[in-house]
Amino acid sequence: MPGRWDEVRPLTAKELAGTSVLEIPLAEVSVKMRAAGPGEDPDDGENRSAWAGVVPLRTVAGIPEPSPLTDSTVPVPASVRSLL
Repeated sequence: MPGRWDEVRPLTAKELAGTSVLEIPLAEVSVKMRAAGPGEDPDDGENRSAWAGVVPLRTVAGIPEPSPLTDSTVPVPASVRSLL
């Protein structure tokens, strides 16, 4: 989250030791995307007695839920609000 480091305290040595960041350089990738259903031939001889289709998935940011340990007067920071 851009700007988050400026809003939080520095990590402790213990937190830093338990944190990993992984960067994987990708020289080539492949993705399958479509805006419509499967591109199947209706006359391909397949058994059509089972359901087939697409289940769309999406990620939606919900209402921020503060930690019970956070003082109730602390406002939601800009970095978190930017996700909404």
